[in-house]
Amino acid sequence: MSYYLLVRGGSAAAVVDALAVAADITAREGDAVDLAVPEEFAEVARLGGAVGRVVPIPAPVKPETKAPESGGWRERLAQKALNVAGAVAQNIAEYKVIGKALRENQYDVVFDLDGTPFGVAVARAAKADKIIGFSPESLENPMPGLNLAYHDTRTVRGKLSPAAKCRTLLARFFNTGMEPTQWRLTAAAQPANERAGILTGGNIPPPFADALRQSAGAETIAAADDNPARAPELAREVGGCAIVVGNGLATALGAALGVPVCFVGAKKDAPEKAAVAETPAALAAAVENFLSQHSATVAAASVAVAQTAKTNDGDGNDGDDRDGGDGNNNSDQSKNNLRLK
Repeated sequence: MSYYLLVRGGSAAAVVDALAVAADITAREGDAVDLAVPEEFAEVARLGGAVGRVVPIPAPVKPETKAPESGGWRERLAQKALNVAGAVAQNIAEYKVIGKALRENQYDVVFDLDGTPFGVAVARAAKADKIIGFSPESLENPMPGLNLAYHDTRTVRGKLSPAAKCRTLLARFFNTGMEPTQWRLTAAAQPANERAGILTGGNIPPPFADALRQSAGAETIAAADDNPARAPELAREVGGCAIVVGNGLATALGAALGVPVCFVGAKKDAPEKAAVAETPAALAAAVENFLSQHSATVAAASVAVAQTAKTNDGDGNDGDDRDGGDGNNNSDQSKNNLRLK
């Protein structure tokens, strides 16, 4: 049996991409894999049944930059120096703890899926026979000399989604073709109901949000922000009952669950097998197609938040609906809402 470690930082959606790579590894008979990710995304990483152990990496401690209000310039400079020294000491202590956790296992290979100082630092802290990463030619903004920290690199070019890029790195290391991914999140339960709905992620640009409302009609949107802590809950709630629209964690989860996904943004950044809406018209068409094909009753869903209230007043906000509220929802409609939260 071979034992691997994947290192992935960035965002919650990036961690979901890494779960597809983990599934590729465990599909190889007898192989096992751990995953090292930022601490705030650890719960997302645990959604993947292919991962044996999740190693949470705390965020670096930043020194206090606010200068003391009293004292002369020497005192203020001395206090800043003490703040920096304190942060450095704390980070060194944290790094030792992280290194101890990573060295509990002997890995055959560590794959740095990031190509960043975070990925290199974590990979080098692990006990491994070999560290593999992307070549400088594979990265949009490579840091000079970072590739020297690897034992070997692989070049992955082309307009690929983040998940496909990471999976291609693995395939080229093993010198195999990249098979279509078959993995699914283990947290996925049966659909909470049989009605169709729309789950939106955060930060949808205003023109797309407007198109989404118009295409969905009055029976509109269940909203969820891109909060990693809520990922397991969202995975259970979505089931097979919704089309997922967005450009972050929500769409990554939707793709991992195997439910319809419409990614708002550039095709190269989209999850695998996702429909891509590069224009508001394309988004409207995708949503209308999903709703027309779904035989069950469309769920009416809404979440009352300040942005929604302002949008209803016609100020053109982006519809990044988030839980909370201002009490302005129509009470009759709210009784029939499907709240995916």
